[in-house]
Amino acid sequence: MEDLRESTEGFTGSTVATEHPILANVDLETMPPILGYNIVKPRENCEVLATWNGTNDPLLAVGLFGQGKVLAYTSDPAPHWGCNFVYWEDYQRFWSQAVDWLVTNSPSVHTSNLKSAAKEF
Repeated sequence: MEDLRESTEGFTGSTVATEHPILANVDLETMPPILGYNIVKPRENCEVLATWNGTNDPLLAVGLFGQGKVLAYTSDPAPHWGCNFVYWEDYQRFWSQAVDWLVTNSPSVHTSNLKSAAKEF
């Protein structure tokens, strides 16, 4: 089965889990069209936070595994499929909140090391 879905018109997102901290103050309705994504099925015990409009295909899903957290964004966060995405007004907030959620309260990740490393860049 082909797992790629592409369109020059693009695809937009729709929030499913409005109360999740990754999507706080992020309006997916204002997200510019994304030119493609990978078709996936949500994994058991994962929460789908957003879907691609007009489908049940996950755009964003999260889960807890062992002592860690995982996040799946099913497109390209860079200028291939996401050529317009990188200019979206909520782009930085979206990814910052995603990383914050991934590392916060996760015993297998030492956030102080991440903060120190971030200062070097």
